[in-house]
Amino acid sequence: MGQGKTGAGGRSTLIKIQSNPRASDGHGGQDNKGGEWVDKFTAWSKMEKGAGRESFLNRQRSTRSGYKFTLDFQLANEVLTTDRVLVGLRTFDIFDVDNVDEMNRTLVVRAEEGRPD
Repeated sequence: MGQGKTGAGGRSTLIKIQSNPRASDGHGGQDNKGGEWVDKFTAWSKMEKGAGRESFLNRQRSTRSGYKFTLDFQLANEVLTTDRVLVGLRTFDIFDVDNVDEMNRTLVVRAEEGRPD
């Protein structure tokens, strides 16, 4: 699962933060299906599983697992909620990014695995 070298704070999971360049939809908005996902940067992270949840949409059950990724803050590498985390072949859709205490030292990224595209 991308495990390997252990960094500071138990950061032993190598992750990639990816963005998806989106094309204009021609009506002043963005096409969410535009472009391929591209790597923004790679970082060592502490990966922690959070609570999972199930939801029903159109009579279909969807299971979502929440995760928290803790990594060193990198001024040159902005993480957005439109980005995603890649761990090996697993993808996690980011829903929250926290610069802990606004100190520019630690970044906590919360994401869900198993969200429908």
